Parts: sequence; structure tokens; C-alpha cells
Amino acid sequence: MDELHLYSEDELKELQSHLNLALRFRGAHSVRGDGDRATSVGLAAVEPGDDGAAEDCQKMLMDLETDMSLSEQALLAGVVLADLYQSKVFSSRRVNDVIEECGRPKIAHITSAINSLLEKNYLSGGTKELRLTTGGRVRVDALLRQWAESRSAA
Repeated sequence: MDELHLYSEDELKELQSHLNLALRFRGAHSVRGDGDRATSVGLAAVEPGDDGAAEDCQKMLMDLETDMSLSEQALLAGVVLADLYQSKVFSSRRVNDVIEECGRPKIAHITSAINSLLEKNYLSGGTKELRLTTGGRVRVDALLRQWAESRSAA
């Protein structure tokens, strides 16, 4: 363990970032629709209260050129609610409001999208009392990385 003291905290974080990226490329060929793959390859989660990540979620929702599933939109909106609006508990109605505030159409059958996220353990609770889980934050981190890569490639 003394070897870890040879590196600064910033160097260790950079190393962690490189390892997460390598693991993601090796084991997660398709982030979309692969519920448990992100956690199994060790992706870092978006930290609770990380306003930068929440702002990125908001920007991603506002990027109407980005194609994403209704569940992905709902999950991103959940991070915005949890971190930017500081709502530890939120409703499916508020999720839909955030989606609409970002310029996307409301999800007509929001409960279907929410139920999908509940089944994958990305959210917990019920449609009126939702909470973002660690698995949900990991999934959001993967979505944000995928979005950033697609933007830098363009």
C-alpha cells in the first residue's frame, strides 16, 4: 500500500479514469440497452451533488440532435432533479417537466419509461416517489461519456 503514496491524488484519479475507459472499451461494446454491463466493467458513477454532471445531463437533453430512448431521457432528467434541483425524491411528473423544459416533447407514457428504469434498478421507489440509484448514476456516466465521444468525433 505504500506504493500508492508515491502518486498524487490527481495522478491516481487520472489513472482511474484511464482504467475505467479501458475496461469500458474492452467489455461494454454497446452501452445502450445493456442494463448491467456498465456496473460489471467498473465504470465510475456520477457522484451525487455533481452539478457539472447534472448540467451535462441537461445539455444532453437539450441537444435535440442526440437520439436517445425515452428511458434514457427520463434517467437524465432524474439526475437533473436529484442534483441541480436537489430533490432526493421526485415524481414521474417532474421528470416529464424537466424533459419538456429542455425542449423535448413530454413522454406520453412516462410510466412505461419509469417502469423500465425501476426494473433495471436505475431508479427506486414508485412513480410518485422516485430516487436515483447508484446503478442509475453509473448508467448516466456511461451515457455522458458516449455523448461526449460522439460530439468530439463530429
